[in-house]
Amino acid sequence: MDGIGSALTAQVRARMDADEQLDVEAGLLVLAALEGGEALDRALVEDAGGREPRSAAEPDPVHAQVRRAYLHTISVRGFRGIGAECDLSIPTGPGLTLVVGRNGSGKSSFAEALELLLTGENRRWEDRSAVWKAGWRNLHWEGPAAIAATLAVEGRRQPLVVRREWPPGSDLSAGADSAGGVQGDSVRAALGWDEAVAAYRPFLPYNELGSIPDRGPAELYDTMSAALGLDALVAARGRLRERRSERQKQVRTAESGRREWYAQVEALDDERARTCAQAISKPKVASWDLDAVELVLEGAIEPEGEGEIARLRGLATVAVPGAGEVQAAAARLRTAAADARAAEQTDAGRALQIADLLHRSLALHAAHGDRPCPVCGSGELTSAWRSRTAADA
Repeated sequence: MDGIGSALTAQVRARMDADEQLDVEAGLLVLAALEGGEALDRALVEDAGGREPRSAAEPDPVHAQVRRAYLHTISVRGFRGIGAECDLSIPTGPGLTLVVGRNGSGKSSFAEALELLLTGENRRWEDRSAVWKAGWRNLHWEGPAAIAATLAVEGRRQPLVVRREWPPGSDLSAGADSAGGVQGDSVRAALGWDEAVAAYRPFLPYNELGSIPDRGPAELYDTMSAALGLDALVAARGRLRERRSERQKQVRTAESGRREWYAQVEALDDERARTCAQAISKPKVASWDLDAVELVLEGAIEPEGEGEIARLRGLATVAVPGAGEVQAAAARLRTAAADARAAEQTDAGRALQIADLLHRSLALHAAHGDRPCPVCGSGELTSAWRSRTAADA
């Protein structure tokens, strides 16, 4: 089964290379979609022309660890129609092997036991009642039940023994797996068959095999596509459809926003606004010159004259003092204010206040002429008073 994914990728690549009308970037997105959702997202974000998805010559990571194995013996105890332990030996190697026997000889019990051991399930039971599933244990055997198989594995010098055991009285789900002496390891994990067994079922009962042509078109398509290894194409198409839908929604949102604020941008008397308006003058995103808009956003196009933007840029260059500097300046101001209040109580402070009062009186006389003194109420602010006071002040 190894190499199926890489072979499929190679066929897709060959067909794309033969299609002269296919855009190169679109082809790279298809190859990325075959790799998986993360690879497709990277290809959409990055420059599609600057990266290559995994080469068709490289192995598919899903199937790279799958190993071929050939069945050698099956050993069954206390399962279905088999009570005491029975062994079935099979010639090791590729080819077709027939197991022939009379009714009730245990052929189906061996087949169902091997299916359960290799796949972890039995399709024949899945639609049956709970009573049918509960009757998996042989009624004439009271000890522990067990299924074991010996496999000749490609690249392994010693045979691989896989086993599942059930304590007496336990149900089917309580079986404990071991593979190659490792407890808890299953044959699928040991051979890398987890995904391969699901896509290429190794067991098909006669009645199920015969009913395949009678299934509906959708179910028949799913069955055949899995058997032919086309699930990767279906998954890739689904990823591309999902990403396309997401981006169509983004495009519709952008075009709706343009209808709302385009008139405002077009009315602005600014070189940058005119550039942006010209770039998005057509209603469809595909016709927009987004490179020109990006130049405006990067500051490549400067505004004409000293507008609001220029003032804001000037403010942005002002060095703002730190918290320590602000605290030190505030302390100096508080000290200076305290010194000023203390100076007001000295002779110099009183002289300053008197001088200030005289200057205000002189200003009042200059503005309104001779008049009674507003301080004492008995004196007069006259020209003679003004001459004397100006000298005193």
